[in-house]
Amino acid sequence: MSGSDMMNRRTGFSQQQNEVERRRAKNLASLPDDVVPAKEELVGFWPGHASDAALTEYFYGKTKTDVLNILSFCDQLKPQLLVDIMVSVAKKHPDLPIFDSPSWNAKAMSALSGRAKHSHQSSRSTTKLRHGHTVLESRVKHKHKTSKKTIKIAPIPLEEESPLMDYGDSLPPMWPKAGEGLYAKLSPEDEDRKFLLDENDEEAFSHFGVDKFGKQIAIPVSA
Repeated sequence: MSGSDMMNRRTGFSQQQNEVERRRAKNLASLPDDVVPAKEELVGFWPGHASDAALTEYFYGKTKTDVLNILSFCDQLKPQLLVDIMVSVAKKHPDLPIFDSPSWNAKAMSALSGRAKHSHQSSRSTTKLRHGHTVLESRVKHKHKTSKKTIKIAPIPLEEESPLMDYGDSLPPMWPKAGEGLYAKLSPEDEDRKFLLDENDEEAFSHFGVDKFGKQIAIPVSA
């Protein structure tokens, strides 16, 4: 490998490392102010969806001091995390002699009972008891008397109906009598009648009139 290739590789690695440190500083700056890692170069990124094998290999490659520093950092973010880890270790590996006394279980249960009793007494002391009767103010309900007003509806006068005029078969008196109407005063039109007649004129152009009694009469076309 030539010298120029080595220089390019070093330059690329340096740029990549600078980008990693920039992202690490940005991620750590978003954490609470009271969270301070012992070694910033050990933390700053998330596990994502890594497999169990990859996680095991990663932490297996760290020194014990680095793992403890990472645990301390996690305990700052998640209080009581170390206690939960130790409980998990004790259940998963009951063959580990990690307790300080053969009667550790009885001592732990006694301490737990005393803590629960003290918490109960503290809650009772802060509660103020009330004695005596409680006087409730009665609410006076006012009944509003509503007077019902009777509305008289005036009868609507009916229009007088005019009796129907029944003339029977005769015509009304204001109509002209037969033979005295306007058409009776016109002179008959006999000119060119022969050119207007046809064999079907009786059916197509027949008309009717009324006689002096108002009866309908048919008038032929040739009349």
